[in-house]
Amino acid sequence: NNTTAIIGISGSGKTTIGRKLAEKLELSFVDSDDEVVKAAGRSIEDIFESYGEAAFRDVEARVIARLLREQPRVIATGGGLVVEAATYELLLGSCYTIWLQASPAEHMSRVLAQGDYRPMADNKEAMADLETILEGRDALYRKADAIVDTSGRNVEDCVEELASLCQTAWAQSQ
Repeated sequence: NNTTAIIGISGSGKTTIGRKLAEKLELSFVDSDDEVVKAAGRSIEDIFESYGEAAFRDVEARVIARLLREQPRVIATGGGLVVEAATYELLLGSCYTIWLQASPAEHMSRVLAQGDYRPMADNKEAMADLETILEGRDALYRKADAIVDTSGRNVEDCVEELASLCQTAWAQSQ
């Protein structure tokens, strides 16, 4: 299966790099969070507020299972997918996974540049919280097949590295 899943927290470059990687590999691209919104018919924030994280993770699990059954593609996953063991194990066992990581400062600046001010909203400890999330998920993210640090790098360089990793992995799995 030539499907690649890109994992990491917000601001790691999953969507930006994922889209360009899919283009380079001549695969389709899908963002699992977008697919969750389509499947649920409501925003992620609304799912969390109305039904809680468990409901979100349930929809996310069904979406990931469906995406993995379909044609090969590049999937950008939600940052918290790794905390749901069954979904993450399915992902790890079904496709090539790459953890995109970056420094906490770079994560924060990218998220803010995307116009997402939630990490900073009413939270003076946003950077400390981000570092805690990264530390807490580190061992989970490290289960990925490959780890690519995007800190201080341009998108094209990252895409080239990911494409090379994917092509090598796919060749070895033939």
